Order: sequence, then C-alpha cells, then structure tokens
Amino acid sequence: MKPLLYIHIGFPKTGTSTIQKFCNTNRDLLFENGIYYPAPRLGPVLRGHEGHVNMVEVASKLFEGRINWKEYRREYLNDLVRANCHINILSSESFAGENPENLAVFCDKFDVRLVCFIRNIFDYLISYEKQLVKEGLRPDLFSSLQYRNLHILGGVERHINFFGMDKCIFLNYDKAVKNGDLLKMFFQAIGVNYDFQKSEIKKANITPPDVAIRFLYQLSFLPFGRKEWNILRKDILQIDFSKWKSYRCTLLPSSFFMLDDLAKREVCRQGELLNDPGWYDYTVSRGRELASIPNHDLPVEVQHDIWNNISPKVRSIILRHWPDAGVASSDAPLLPSIEKIPSDVFEQMRILRHGYTVSFGAREKIQEQIALFEKRERERERERERERERESKAPFTHLSPPSSSPQRLPRSAIFLFSASGVCYSAVRPVRCGLVS
Repeated sequence: MKPLLYIHIGFPKTGTSTIQKFCNTNRDLLFENGIYYPAPRLGPVLRGHEGHVNMVEVASKLFEGRINWKEYRREYLNDLVRANCHINILSSESFAGENPENLAVFCDKFDVRLVCFIRNIFDYLISYEKQLVKEGLRPDLFSSLQYRNLHILGGVERHINFFGMDKCIFLNYDKAVKNGDLLKMFFQAIGVNYDFQKSEIKKANITPPDVAIRFLYQLSFLPFGRKEWNILRKDILQIDFSKWKSYRCTLLPSSFFMLDDLAKREVCRQGELLNDPGWYDYTVSRGRELASIPNHDLPVEVQHDIWNNISPKVRSIILRHWPDAGVASSDAPLLPSIEKIPSDVFEQMRILRHGYTVSFGAREKIQEQIALFEKRERERERERERERERESKAPFTHLSPPSSSPQRLPRSAIFLFSASGVCYSAVRPVRCGLVS
C-alpha cells in the first residue's frame, strides 16, 4: 500500500500560514509520530514563508530566473521518498489555482489526497484586500475585486475532476475559527489524533486591526518606495490600537456584497462540497452584516493619535510624499481622504497607481539585472588581472596579438516613467567586451 500524501491546497486567508508555521516549527515532533513535512526550500523572495509555494507553477514568477519550479518539485518528491513516512504533508495556498496535472508526479509513489479549507467569500476577500494593503506596492490592490466570482471556487473543480471527489477533503474555515480548533480540524481530517499540548502553536500572518489597515490604506496612493513602505508598515503595526478596536472597515463598497446569479451558484456549490445545507443562507446573512459597515476615513483624532505614536523617521517618510500632514491643525485630517474622492477620479487614480507599481517593479528587476551584470564584469576584470600577473611572472612568453580590451560606451540611462508622473532612473556605465 502506498504511503499517504496530503496536499493542503488553501485557500489563501484560511489559516494556511498558521498550519504551515505549526508543521514547520514542529517538524521533528511530527516526524517522531510518523508524519513528514518537508523543510521549505526558500529562495530570496520567499524568506519567512513556511509552505511549499516554490514548487507551484502559477507562483513561479516570484522566483523567476532563479530555480525552475520543476526542480523544487523534484527535490520535494525526493525528500518525501527518503523520509519513508506513512503520512506526508505538502502545503501552499497557491495550489488551489495550480494545474492539477503538475501534482500528478506524486501519484506514482503516494496515495494523494487534497485538503482544502473554504471560507465565506465576503470575509475571505476582505481579508485578502487587507493583506494587499499591508504588503504595499501591489498593482492589484484596487482591481483584484473586479474578479470576485473567480475567487469563490478558484481551481477547485479542476482538482476534483482530476483526482476524483473521493480524494478531496473540504473543511469549513468559518466553523474552525468559531470553535478555535483550526489545527485540530486539519489533523483530524488527515486521520491524525495529535497531542497539541506538547507542541508550540503560534498564529501566523494575522490580519492587523482595521484602524491600522485604514491608516495604511489612506496612504496607498502616495508613491512610496518598497524600503520606505516596509519601514512605515513595521512602525505602524507595532502600535497598540486597543483603544480604537471599535473602528471597523471593509474597504469594499456595499454593492460588492450583493450576489449575482453566477455567485449564487458558486456559493451553493461551496455548500455542497462542505456538506452544509445552511451554507448559502449563512453567506448571504454574513454579506448583509458586512455591507452595513461604513467605510469612512479614519476620524481626525485617530489620525493624530497614530501620528503622535509613530517614529520621527516614519513621519519624515510620510512628509516627503504628503507635506500637508506637517501643517495640519489638530482638528484637521492628516491623511489623504479616500472616502471623498469622486468615483471617476478614484478610477483615474487607480489606473495611475497600477502604472506606478508596475513601473516600480520593472525598475527593481532592471536594477537587479544591472547589479548582476556589474558583478560579472568585476569577476571578469579580476580574472584578467590574475592572467596578466601569471604572464608577467612567466620566464618566456609567446608573442601574440593584444587582447581586445573592453570598450567603454557612453553612459546608458534607463528611464521608467510611471503613469503618476514620477520618474525613476537607473544610470550605470555600460561596458562591452568579449565574453569569456
């Protein structure tokens, strides 16, 4: 009989990071109990991630130009075979949108089962949108929700058709959160009665309080750099927001919580997969509840309170892009207003921001390529120096034509203009020569 391999396919924002963190932190204890979770093979882009996303083709753009996703998949397969455990686990929220044929390679050695948590679509996308706000510089921040219905089932039907319904396990995330037994539900689903008292349990990738998210959201249209945003976000998320916990926002218009015919069918299908006849009514009721939450800008007193609690360094970063914050009186707002932007202007700003973030990402890739080119040039120059030293120390040398020395070309300027009118330049001297 083949050993079991449970592939945890998501969805995103359904406790995947918590499950991955638990499995990775307690790998040795799980192994002692006959359960194997391969150590994540992390690249430079994936630091801190504790799942197996780098073997997912749809997510391979995160590490493009480094190691092919098929190589990661092969290494994970070898790890699983060497471990020789009866129960094995792979986990990535990106598996939900993956081509199931890419997972077929595991079927030769293992009895593959899929595990998927389903969350009501409204809370799921609110949490997803807040994740985008937290990350910053995401081009899809103001556009991802245009494809709401695609998020309801994702690629689940393809997985069912490929592996068969009898190989798929669907779990109710909303119920798990209500009962506080996410990990217990997951391990019971894979046939493991695990004693959690002897293991370290920490939640991971927790959505910040609404007041913090709204503060970051109101700064989202400003042209921060990645380092600036990371400094700003880290500083803000360290603040104690307990006195403002009554503030709530969804970041979504009330019309978003109305289901069209396609969405209704997809939500009913979720209920079938969960074997929960009340799922549709629960989702609709939850949508009405969330639609009643207003999406106002942060109250003026909250803005000033947060401003007084952030570091001088973060204030200077904000003032660099929004000088109005430095001259605002105590009864005037500090942050740009998003609530009062007319819909047509908001759409224009959304398009500009998309162009800015795409241009920023392209600029970072070009700078990385330039840095790699210059590193190679320095290595070649050192090799040429060593070659000249060897020739000078040799007792006899043959006459030969002078080698072609690298020819210096005019300085090359690469300009990337974002639609927001911000100009970025990466100016580097370019050298041209024979490639050894």
